[in-house]
Amino acid sequence: MASSDHTEGGNPIQRLLSRLLSPITEVRPHEAFTALLMMLNIFLIMAAYYIIKPAREAYMSLESGGAELASYASAAMAVLLLPILRGYDRVSEKYARRRLITIVTLVFISNLAIFYYLSLVEMNHLGIVFFVWVGIFNYMVVAQFWGFANDVYHEAQGERLFPLIMIGQTTGAILGPRVASWSIEWTGDTSFMLLVAGALLGLSIAITLWVDFRARSEAALSLRRSQPDDQAALAAEEKKAEKPLKATAGFRLIWEHRYLLLMACLILLLNLVNTTGEYILRSVVYAEAEAANQARDVFAGLFYSDFFFWVNVVASLIQVFLVSRIFKYLGVRKSVYILPIISLIAYGSIALVPVLTVIMVVKIAENGTDYSLMNTLRAALYLPTTREMKYKAKMAIDTFFVRAGDVISAGFVALGSEVLNFGPQGFSVVVFCVVLVWLWLVRLLTREHRRISGDDGADQVT
Repeated sequence: MASSDHTEGGNPIQRLLSRLLSPITEVRPHEAFTALLMMLNIFLIMAAYYIIKPAREAYMSLESGGAELASYASAAMAVLLLPILRGYDRVSEKYARRRLITIVTLVFISNLAIFYYLSLVEMNHLGIVFFVWVGIFNYMVVAQFWGFANDVYHEAQGERLFPLIMIGQTTGAILGPRVASWSIEWTGDTSFMLLVAGALLGLSIAITLWVDFRARSEAALSLRRSQPDDQAALAAEEKKAEKPLKATAGFRLIWEHRYLLLMACLILLLNLVNTTGEYILRSVVYAEAEAANQARDVFAGLFYSDFFFWVNVVASLIQVFLVSRIFKYLGVRKSVYILPIISLIAYGSIALVPVLTVIMVVKIAENGTDYSLMNTLRAALYLPTTREMKYKAKMAIDTFFVRAGDVISAGFVALGSEVLNFGPQGFSVVVFCVVLVWLWLVRLLTREHRRISGDDGADQVT
């Protein structure tokens, strides 16, 4: 169901909110409050995730196995996601969207309570189990939120409002680690953060229910104003959000629809490129530490503290000041080219000048754009699709195919480093070629997007 563009006037508070948000993007008065609720919702979800992450690292540090164990964990996530996604499909076929989101979120909250108890009794190998769980939790709850956002807004609204809502995701990622730090300093315990995260997720459920109620009320009001005598249309509109999704598996939707298959391949390649790029950066950081005769952990800790700070600063600046303007002047389809072009320049630069300063600068640009513009695009690209695609297919793509990219990257790194003896330049050349394939996929995807959006006279995808 989509909220409508009824009445431009609004009450004084709505008009004030609209004016306050206008430097970021165009927000009509009647849209302002719901958009802020959506922004707060994803803020809470991301803050909860980034509160959990330090606990994950703390538990994982107690495990032996290092980087290899993390790679195996990524593979385990991809395998476990198959039955989990099938279970998600079945639940979505029985319950309306607000019940679906409530049930899934409550399951994750109950999991946090269980992990809190297990940490108190010091269960063996809690680190690896929690590491896998966090990886699944993160992608599922975020994908579910953006499926809901796609369901609430129609295409024109989403392209205007998603850049604003995404600010909540960016700021949640910045504030979450600070809350985790305060929690540890206050309690002296990493486990308490799990309860804090659970409380934030509980608040997100309440906001979801509030937004769902407002969206259904606004849609019904709009229909009454536009078609006051059409009671059948009104009844059909009011029942839309009450209907469970159709009985079609998310993976089946992907295989059957060219647009979704292209999206899946694009996300897989995006993650393959980014994850391999992180390996290139990490290998050079370690080499620099050895060359400077410094302890690797101290050198890496100082470097990554600065690196993550600047990535978040760049991402925030892009999200607040550029994304809505890029959408407005370039449109969604042309905007999809920006990140692969930046990646092409990045890995071309690394291949030519494989020094730490260059790698750091281009990776800040790549990651900052990925976390802001590309994250917004990944949500907006589903606006012209069906409800089943927005929930089921998006969930499969944003979880399984992302993790599949991690697994392929791990295999590629193992082959390149152990068999082919690649250094940073060798890896960069190969990644440069992968980005060329990524650009080709973007071209195909944008053609399909034009078709299903009806811009070439075709009907919306069904």
